Amino acid sequence: MSIEQTPIRQEISHLFAYYQRPLSDYILEIWEQFLTAHLTTGEIHQAIAAAVTKLSELPTPEQLVELVKGTGYFCLLALNQSLAAKGE
Repeated sequence: MSIEQTPIRQEISHLFAYYQRPLSDYILEIWEQFLTAHLTTGEIHQAIAAAVTKLSELPTPEQLVELVKGTGYFCLLALNQSLAAKGE
């Protein structure tokens, strides 16, 4: 059974095909959930385009986010969450 191909799923599928890597429905679901949690649809498109032009190997989802949001995005996110938990 195959998952419905949304535009984001199609872009992720094309990314894996470009880097000649296999992609299961399970992995596709994980990538889509992760990317949509951190990026807009336009930012996902921008990140995938940047990956294809700049990277020689298949990036991780985290690397795709950092291509758009900047290096250190997840460190800042964790710091903000930590401060919010402490009530600062």
